[in-house]
Amino acid sequence: PASVRVVARLRPVFDSSPRIARASNGNTIILSVDANDQVSFPFSECFGEDATQDVVCKNICENAISDVLKGFNSTILAYGQT
Repeated sequence: PASVRVVARLRPVFDSSPRIARASNGNTIILSVDANDQVSFPFSECFGEDATQDVVCKNICENAISDVLKGFNSTILAYGQT
């Protein structure tokens, strides 16, 4: 089994709030206030605004459950509005 994986999921923007974050290349989140001021953060995997709960669970939970059934410890920690 893999060691520690850190996965991020961007929530959809529902109101007129500016969109300052985007997922890029499947493993990077880019925050940008403007075109000249961007910061990127690497993750094991990233899900964009269009990712459904089913897609996220299938990619994350199935591996963790499989590892548990093989006798390994596993934890899924969700932080934020879920």
